[in-house]
Amino acid sequence: MFIVFEGLDGSGKTTQVDILEKKLKEISIDAVTLREPGSTPLGEQILEILESKYELNPIMEFMLFSLSRAAIIEQKIKPLLDQDKIVICDRYFYSSIAYQGAGRNLDINLIENINNKIVSDIIPDLVIYLDLNWEEKLNRKGIDINDRFEKEDENFHNNVRSCYLEMSEKESDRWIVIDANNDVDYISNLIYSKISKYL
Repeated sequence: MFIVFEGLDGSGKTTQVDILEKKLKEISIDAVTLREPGSTPLGEQILEILESKYELNPIMEFMLFSLSRAAIIEQKIKPLLDQDKIVICDRYFYSSIAYQGAGRNLDINLIENINNKIVSDIIPDLVIYLDLNWEEKLNRKGIDINDRFEKEDENFHNNVRSCYLEMSEKESDRWIVIDANNDVDYISNLIYSKISKYL
């Protein structure tokens, strides 16, 4: 089973990924958590570039994410799924559609064409989207002026959020939208109840 978590930074994705992994291991289910970008030697080097002060235009940014994505699919996700593992990934190709597409106004056809080549048939069984509005995001995390996405304005983040919600509507059978303003334990229990139906 392949599960992906998506959402704005500050929505609690990473926290919920960790909680879900622990819950599955408690019932002796072998789950592997990954993050995008990262989780491979190449991906970690790309993450360093993305977290640096290098100036990147939207296409450069997208190609770096795509390169990391290709590596994590070939070196991690495919082999793990072939071993019947449960794979949990913090972000996937949906992030590029939302951030580089809706956020950076990069040509969506270009993004989807490249995503399709890289991803092929490695599509998540479930996408857990933690929905967070701009005001709550500011209250939780503030603005990190050193982060290439966090420093963007309200309009950028609203566009990203709207894109996520549009994707969730188009694939409502695959996406689970959760209000990230809820209590951490409530959210984790809700996620587990949704996933347990498939286990």
